[in-house]
Amino acid sequence: MLVKKLWLLLIVSLLVLVYLLRVDIISSVIINTTALGSLKCIILKIICTIDEKEQNNPIDIVPGNDRLLRILGQINWYQKEYSRSIDYLRAIESPDKISRFFLASALYETGEEKDAIDIWRSMDIVEYFIIQEPKIAIQLASLDGDQLYRIGETLWFRGEVAESVVYYRQFVSQEPPESPRSLVAQARIYQAAEEWEEAVKIYTRLLELYPDAFWEYVSLGRILQLHLGRPEEALQWYQRCIDTSRCAYHAYIFAGNIIESLYQDPERAIRYYLTSDRLSPQQPWGLLSAANTYQAIGDWNAAIAVYEQVGDRFGRSVAYELGMVNLGAGDWSRAVVYLNQAHQDKTVSDTQVYLLLAKAYCIGGKLSESVHAYQKILAEEPENSAAQTGLKAVEEESSCGQ
Repeated sequence: MLVKKLWLLLIVSLLVLVYLLRVDIISSVIINTTALGSLKCIILKIICTIDEKEQNNPIDIVPGNDRLLRILGQINWYQKEYSRSIDYLRAIESPDKISRFFLASALYETGEEKDAIDIWRSMDIVEYFIIQEPKIAIQLASLDGDQLYRIGETLWFRGEVAESVVYYRQFVSQEPPESPRSLVAQARIYQAAEEWEEAVKIYTRLLELYPDAFWEYVSLGRILQLHLGRPEEALQWYQRCIDTSRCAYHAYIFAGNIIESLYQDPERAIRYYLTSDRLSPQQPWGLLSAANTYQAIGDWNAAIAVYEQVGDRFGRSVAYELGMVNLGAGDWSRAVVYLNQAHQDKTVSDTQVYLLLAKAYCIGGKLSESVHAYQKILAEEPENSAAQTGLKAVEEESSCGQ
């Protein structure tokens, strides 16, 4: 009997505490990620589970206390007690937006989709559902074909692939099967499912019917290049786009990659990269690709000039790259300046920077600084074989490492 009285006293005290604190639960993030949130959760769990051994019924619903009803409705929603949550939330006399949202969510979970959709529609919150719950967004907004396609494309290029497919499927169901946008949507759906051959068939059909769909030459080429291991075919599609003189800059970069790696023609690849830069001077990728290729073929002065252009035009830190190419050009002191800057910029790992610094110091005859750089690596990575080999070579004065 005494235990029961103590329980009741604790519960009443906690209820008063909740009321005084004006506890609101507005997201599971608050509940689950802070110490205060944990306390609230414990308090509310006690409220919702009063002495379950003797009482299996929920707290009596008392109209007029909207704050307590909202709390109980939300905590039951989090506990997936949707029917009980609905009872509490429906009893609120003046529901706020949060309570209506939770009520609609509980209704949706219990199969009362029409009532849930009606509540959400009245709240004008379709934007929330576009990514979180595309199927609900379609029901809420009664989206037309143009809206479905545009949302699908926006999500696709943002990397929200699974969500975009929901809109594409709905769009395809409303659109003639061989319209240009329908074919694009169909191809994207196959891509999302990693059915690459089917996607290739659809893109090929699209470009046969609509050769002005310039971006999709790149889409087709990327599938062939990256997923099907057919770079020669990919290059053909990139080249077809390039030959129109209306192609996006991406095609020149991807074509250059193939020309450089497969056909071993770096000079031609560089021409493609620089053309990409002329077509889209606001993007750094053409210049970076050209600089990397100059570096690969040992044209150090050209690489330095292009990397400096990247830094000047785009405000990007290319100190590490300039350190590498200056070292390649034999200017070890300038390389050290750039590599120390790279260490401050943190654009690459300390290990990468110290390996090059050690080599630069060694070439410049500053062997103690070289040893120190290698030792910094080994202090963090005792098994680093490059640092071990380099340090041994410097200590034996046999070479300056790789």
